[in-house]
Amino acid sequence: MNNQDSNFTEILYHQPGHLRSVNVIREIDGYIFTGGQDGRICIWDLDLEKELGCIFAHKSAITDIQKLESQDLILSTSLDLDLRAWSLADCSKIEKQKAHMSSIIGAKPQNEFIFSAGRDEQLRKWKIENGDFKLLAKTKILTMSQILSLDNQILISCQEGDKFILDLENLKDKRKLFANDSKVIKAIKKASKYVGEFEDKDPHTILFQISRRNGFPAISSTVTNDKIILGHEFGFVSTWQKDTLKLYKVFFVHGKHITGIEILDNVLYTISLDSTISMFNIESHNHIKSIKLTSKPLSLLKTSKNTFVVGLETGELMVFDTQLEQIGLQEDIKLITGSAITSNNLAFALNSGNIVLLNNENLEIIKRKKIHEENILGLFFYDNRLISIGGDKKVVILDSDLEIIKKIGFEHKITNPRQVKHYITLTSNHVLDLRKDEIIKGEISRETEDEIKRLNPLEFELVKGDIRIRINNNVLQEFKEEELDEMYKGKIKHSIRKLSEAQVNSFYKQKNEFFITSKKLESVKKD
Repeated sequence: MNNQDSNFTEILYHQPGHLRSVNVIREIDGYIFTGGQDGRICIWDLDLEKELGCIFAHKSAITDIQKLESQDLILSTSLDLDLRAWSLADCSKIEKQKAHMSSIIGAKPQNEFIFSAGRDEQLRKWKIENGDFKLLAKTKILTMSQILSLDNQILISCQEGDKFILDLENLKDKRKLFANDSKVIKAIKKASKYVGEFEDKDPHTILFQISRRNGFPAISSTVTNDKIILGHEFGFVSTWQKDTLKLYKVFFVHGKHITGIEILDNVLYTISLDSTISMFNIESHNHIKSIKLTSKPLSLLKTSKNTFVVGLETGELMVFDTQLEQIGLQEDIKLITGSAITSNNLAFALNSGNIVLLNNENLEIIKRKKIHEENILGLFFYDNRLISIGGDKKVVILDSDLEIIKKIGFEHKITNPRQVKHYITLTSNHVLDLRKDEIIKGEISRETEDEIKRLNPLEFELVKGDIRIRINNNVLQEFKEEELDEMYKGKIKHSIRKLSEAQVNSFYKQKNEFFITSKKLESVKKD
C-alpha cells in the first residue's frame, strides 16, 4: 500500500504464492484460485504464469473456495471457524464470525443457498441477505468429514464410511452410497499387480485393515455426463451411475489416500498421499502412468485448457499436460527474516538462507543468491556493504552485488541481532564492530538504542509473508543528506527517496487490508 500523507509513506512488497501447503484449487471466471495453509487465496492466470491478485482471507488454513453465482461473490471457509464472501469488483468482504463451533470442512453453494459443514458435526444452511449471512436451518451429522459438490447435488462423507446424497430441503440423507466387500476384494487382487502396498498380502486382511464400519470415506469427487466418481482413503476409487446412484465399478489406483481426482475422456487423473500423480483408464481399469512428485499433493484441478494443476504440501504449484509432462511451476514463498536499504537497492533476507536484491524504484527482483545454510537472522547495511547474520553462527560481509568479501565465525548462539550505528549486537555481551569487522565484547545502552530507533527513517514490518516498509517523512526531512549518509556510510537518503515512489511503478497494489491486486487485474476490471 502506498499510503502517502504528511507524516508517513507506506509501501508493501508482495511475494506471489503460498508459504505453506496448497489445500484448494478452483477455476472461476477464467482465473485459477488457490487456497493455502497460510490463509491466503491467490488469483492466477490460467497458465499459472503470474499471480494477478491475493486475498489475505483467513488467519488459518483455507478449506474451501467456491463461486456464489447468484451474487457474484467468492466464498471461502477456513479452520478459523469463519464463513466469508469476497467481492472482486469492489474488494469488499461479507463475514460470519464463528459460523461453526469447530473447524469448517467446506461450504457448497446451491442456487441462492450455501451449505457449510464443520468438525462440530453441524451441517448448516445459509443465505446472504442485506450484506449478511442468515442461518436458515441446521442439523447434526455424526463423524462428518467431507462435503462434496456433484453438479446440483451435495454428497456428505463421514469418517465411519457413510456416504449419502443430501436432501437440500430438509437436510436429511436422500440416498446412501455403499460398496459391498466382494467387489472391493476383487479390486484389491487386481491392484496387487501395480500397487506396492498390496503386493503379497491377503486381500481380506487388507480390507479389514483399511475399511471403516460402513465402507470407505470419500475425500474427493468429479462427475461426467453419466457417472459420479469418488476418490477415497487408501487409494480406492468408486464410480456410480448418475441417474440411479447404483455402484458401477470399484478399483484401486494408489495404496494411500486419494486427495484429488479429475477425468478427461476415459482417463482418470488422481493424486495421492503416496506423493504421486497417476493416469488410469477408467474403462479398461488399466494403470497408464505415474509420476513421483517432490512432496505430498493435496489438491488437483483440471483447467478449461485441459492442463492439470497440482498443489503440494510445501506450497508449490505444478502444472502438467495430459501426458503428465510438467509444463509449469510456481515455487513456494520463503519467509522474509531481514531487510536493509543500500545506496542503490532494497535487500531482503529469507529463511532459506538466500538474500534477494530488488530495484528500489519498481520492486523488481535483480538478483537472488544463497549465502547461509540456515535461516538468516538479520540483514544490515554499512559502508556500502551488506552484513548478513546467520543461524549457522556466521557473519557474512558482502558487496553490493552479493559477492562475499569476508566470513566471520562465531562460537556462541546469535540472538536478535540489531544495528546501532557502526555496531551490530550478536549476544547480550558481544557486538560486531563494523569499522574493523571484528567481534568484540561489549553492549549497547538502551538509551543509545532508543535514540537511534527514534532517528531511523525506515521501519520494516512482516505481514503474512510480505513486508511493509514505512518511511517516516518527518525524520527524513530532519536529516541533512550528509548526516544520514554518514550514519550508514552510504548514499541512503537518495535511495529512500527513490523507494518512496516505487509503489507507483510496481506490479502489485494493496487495495485494503485484505486485498492485493495487480496492474493486469485492475485493467481487466476496468474493461
